[in-house]
Amino acid sequence: MEIKNTLFLGVAKGPVILSGGEFGPEGSLISIIISVLFIVVLVKSGWLKPDTSRLKLWDKYPAGFRLEPADSDS
Repeated sequence: MEIKNTLFLGVAKGPVILSGGEFGPEGSLISIIISVLFIVVLVKSGWLKPDTSRLKLWDKYPAGFRLEPADSDS
């Protein structure tokens, strides 16, 4: 895509691994490292863990794929 008549012209310079090259800054090594660190922080912090009361709702279902749920009466 070519954008004309802009106030500023942004040009990516530098090593492709740091600038992202033709893919853009979101493809750079810096962006990948920041994304991985953010994912690690989210997983380790416990913010994404479900409530224990909601976890117990899954106990009545079998571990298999597409099997009928176990009866809660038995």
